Amino acid sequence: MAIKFVDYKGNIDNEPLELRKIFELMKEDADGQINVAYFRYRQLVIGGGSDKKSELELYFGSDRNKKITIVIVKFIKQRQGNCTRLIDLLLEYGRKEGYETLEIQSVQSDEMEAFARKNNFEQEVLHPVLQSAYGVEHSDNWIKKI
Repeated sequence: MAIKFVDYKGNIDNEPLELRKIFELMKEDADGQINVAYFRYRQLVIGGGSDKKSELELYFGSDRNKKITIVIVKFIKQRQGNCTRLIDLLLEYGRKEGYETLEIQSVQSDEMEAFARKNNFEQEVLHPVLQSAYGVEHSDNWIKKI
């Protein structure tokens, strides 16, 4: 599995505009200090900041699974619209590339749940078999149609 590092300006320039803007958003949040950034298979990982608290991991689904998943998102500078900007860029990229849904995976905090609700995400409904097995109707994932 090849890893494509995007730390170097030459590599990121070859990526779609929305992904370059996401890289710049994370770089801005980390005050210009990106510690790690790479594409691996269908995954984009970016981390930065002196205390490494700026972090993003995205997974881009296959042709059968036309979904973009936000696996991890952490911003150093919170409540400044960074997550909203990220969602807008992912929706724009998803529309261009034919993705059908955007997912925030494993929402655990009240703040992230409020953000998901505010931005018209819906909590994922589990398959009836899983509902009976787990005793819950919904998962911790939040989905939005692109």
